[in-house]
Amino acid sequence: MKRLGFAFVLAAAGVGGTSAVACGGEDFGSCEANATCPPEDGGTGGKGGTGGTSGTGGTGNTGGTGGQGGASGSGGDGGSCDTTKSPSEEACLVSDDNAVFVSPTGADTDAGTKAKPLATFAEAVKKAKTAGHGRVIGCNGDYDEKLALAAAADGIKIYGGFKCSDWSYETGVRATLKPKTRGIVLTVDTLATGATFEDVGFVAMPGTDPGESSIAAFVKESGTIAMKRVKLEAGKGAKGAPGTKTDYTYPAQTAVNGKDASGDTGAAFNQLTCPDGTKTTGAKGGDGGAGVGGGGVGQPALGGGVGGTAGQPCNGAGTGSAGNPAASVAPALGAKSFGALLATGWAGTGGGDGSPGGPGQGGGGGTGDATSGGGGGGGAGACGGAPGKGGSAGGSSIAMLALNATITLDTSEVVTADAGEGGAGIAGQPGQAAGGFPGKGANAGCNGGKGGAGADGGAGGGGAGGVSAGVIWKGKAPTLNSTTPKLGNKGTKGTGGKAGVNDGIEGDAKATLEVQ
Repeated sequence: MKRLGFAFVLAAAGVGGTSAVACGGEDFGSCEANATCPPEDGGTGGKGGTGGTSGTGGTGNTGGTGGQGGASGSGGDGGSCDTTKSPSEEACLVSDDNAVFVSPTGADTDAGTKAKPLATFAEAVKKAKTAGHGRVIGCNGDYDEKLALAAAADGIKIYGGFKCSDWSYETGVRATLKPKTRGIVLTVDTLATGATFEDVGFVAMPGTDPGESSIAAFVKESGTIAMKRVKLEAGKGAKGAPGTKTDYTYPAQTAVNGKDASGDTGAAFNQLTCPDGTKTTGAKGGDGGAGVGGGGVGQPALGGGVGGTAGQPCNGAGTGSAGNPAASVAPALGAKSFGALLATGWAGTGGGDGSPGGPGQGGGGGTGDATSGGGGGGGAGACGGAPGKGGSAGGSSIAMLALNATITLDTSEVVTADAGEGGAGIAGQPGQAAGGFPGKGANAGCNGGKGGAGADGGAGGGGAGGVSAGVIWKGKAPTLNSTTPKLGNKGTKGTGGKAGVNDGIEGDAKATLEVQ
């Protein structure tokens, strides 16, 4: 039987099997029977098997005779979890093995799992550090809580942005610490490595006490504090307190007057102690008779009345001269700087306190008469007035204080409100008017001199206006990436007790403000 002439290929393309044998049409039968036809190229090796589940590789197909067998497939990665990423990027981190969970409806007596979350971030931080992963996840909502992180919390990572219902990530929403009491919401102290915050908020109450500031966060002496999609919001600063003054009760007139002579005996000196402890003295009168003498000099010896000169008439140099009034007191300085960033927080600069007014000088004593009488004493100087105190600084509105810390704010909201007006200084008490009437000489003895007026108390200075600032820093400038603070108004200066002379400094409104 004649065979049709064609080549028959046994192995199908791409499938491993017996090598194809090519036979001519005439010889098909003998080739078929004896398999003696010369071999052609081996069939193409089969493809490697697909990798198995959880790391088991597939088995490669066997190649035909003379062909190359396919390579085995790579094993699967077994579903590894990248702990260097944020839970918003790596869903496997949102698990009880990798985080401690917090919810506004949770309880701190619970385990901190997704099913039984805690109520506060403070408790969650402690549990997360004990667990070793240092990761806290809070579901979105408001928390009536202030959070203080010390050295034991170093390296902590706090995340918000998750739904409370199923712990799925929700873009643009935060877990927000919003306490109902005044004060700094987040305090970070001595975290050597630093900390991470994402999708969380810190909102501070407005200041209400005079000069009270509103501050959302205070970070000091720490490594890198990385904040992403965080909100820092400060409330209004309160108006500064005005200066105060407590008036002195001046000595009675009779205590200031000079003393009278008695016979040949000149009047005794009259020393007066003022309410602020300073002293003023009306001088002694000169004795009369054979021992006639001139009157003493009034005190303090800063223009005290000169004593009368012996042998001179009473309508001339025999009478003691009046004491000079006290020198005026310079007003205290108004605030010249915004404030200082201290380990305890922000301290706005108040106006200086005035000084007490000085006492007037005592009058000189009158000279005695050579025949029949002593001289009268000088009147004591009047007392100086009480000082006025300076006004306090206006309260500031500050999103963050950063003292010797590395701060990075990325794609975050930084919001401040209006700062408070500086407190006004107050004028001092007017000094006591001159009224130390001279003592009288006896018979022909001469009178003493009148005491001088006391000085007004010094005026207090005006306080600095408050600052509305995104970040006030000292030590290292913060880094703000895609973050533009939204600021309130600066606080106006406090007027000094001597307006226009010792006013305070105007406040300021700045995204970042360096202080020394």
